[in-house]
Amino acid sequence: MRTRTIFHPGTAAALLLGVVTQANAIPMLRLTTNTGATVTVADGGLGDSSALAGLVLFNGPLGDWNINVTTGMSKPVAGSAEQPLLDLNSINMSSSGPAGSITLELTDTDFASQPNAAHVGTVIGGTTYGNVTFRSFFDAANQAFGQGLELTSSTFGSGAFSGTGWSSLQALNPYSLTLLVTIASDGRPLPTSFDAGIQVPEPASLLLVGSGLLALGFVARRRVLATAAA
Repeated sequence: MRTRTIFHPGTAAALLLGVVTQANAIPMLRLTTNTGATVTVADGGLGDSSALAGLVLFNGPLGDWNINVTTGMSKPVAGSAEQPLLDLNSINMSSSGPAGSITLELTDTDFASQPNAAHVGTVIGGTTYGNVTFRSFFDAANQAFGQGLELTSSTFGSGAFSGTGWSSLQALNPYSLTLLVTIASDGRPLPTSFDAGIQVPEPASLLLVGSGLLALGFVARRRVLATAAA
């Protein structure tokens, strides 16, 4: 098993036996392959190719996956503690060989409590030559990468794909949100690209959330290109 972990210096005290055990109020990316290779990148930490607060960018090989360009967006660049908005955007390709998979996660913590039931919208779109599973999670314990309650789940086959989902939550304390996407490859060196998002809007903006989430892909892609060119 090969493990590569990169953390922001401030997260060191929050680790026990390699597991994040308390909230870190910054977005974090984690990539894990089926062979055990893994990398975790926190906003502003080692491995983050973006200098913009709230935007985490990882670019590099991992295990048998030789192309991984993955960005995660959250507060303060996107959304806020009171109105969470997370966006996970990635391009991935494995080398030729046996079938395998890679899981990509974006998480952020310390979102404000919701005294009343809040609507949650998720969206994903992209293209794959394998299979893609998309899941979103709410965690009342406010843990990074916490999976206390699954909000939405969907699976897509080869070709262009897109999907939206709705759920609801009620939080009495600060909470975390996590997006999780797993790409399964049949062993051919062919790319998968996608953009996924989650938003907890104000009630008045519910009618707009669908079109707003669909626009996340374009916003994220422009920010990635601008960051890479800087």
